[in-house]
Amino acid sequence: MGDWRDDYRAGTLVIWPKGEAEMEANRLREVHDPESQRICPAHITLTQPFLRTPDGDDLLRVAATLSQGEPFSLKVGPVEPFGTSSVLKFDVEPKSILESLRAKLHETGLFNLNLPFTDGFIPHMTISEHGLASGEEARRLAAEMNQRIRRFEFECTEVAYIRPNEAFEFSEIRLFPLGP
Repeated sequence: MGDWRDDYRAGTLVIWPKGEAEMEANRLREVHDPESQRICPAHITLTQPFLRTPDGDDLLRVAATLSQGEPFSLKVGPVEPFGTSSVLKFDVEPKSILESLRAKLHETGLFNLNLPFTDGFIPHMTISEHGLASGEEARRLAAEMNQRIRRFEFECTEVAYIRPNEAFEFSEIRLFPLGP
């Protein structure tokens, strides 16, 4: 069995949170899952990873696909666990717009659709993937956080292509505007 990171070496497309949502999500990730935070700051995953490092023509296809969309308001919160797991996340809305963008991008044939969680993907922003001991701890922490953390909203105007370096730390390669 290979290293799971190999599937992500070519990078993926994400939405960066903005304003207070960015600050709070990054702060919570630093506290509850510093290893994931070291790899990549807070983000909303939009697509599966690229099948291979995209070339200029591939990036033009991505840009053309995203130019057909429009900026939209993204709502972040409440905090919740993923089902009964120990993964803690911010819910994000509107899921329908995110799912539609994801489907249009996946239709380009540039993304690896053979990985787990391709079908049935739920748009979200992870707080802790590996930092909590149990689902019970995640549920308790989510309830506590929702008492003191308000919900956020920001305008989504662009999508980022991110790719990891040799140390497997993701950085932004290019931004694509939404809309013409």
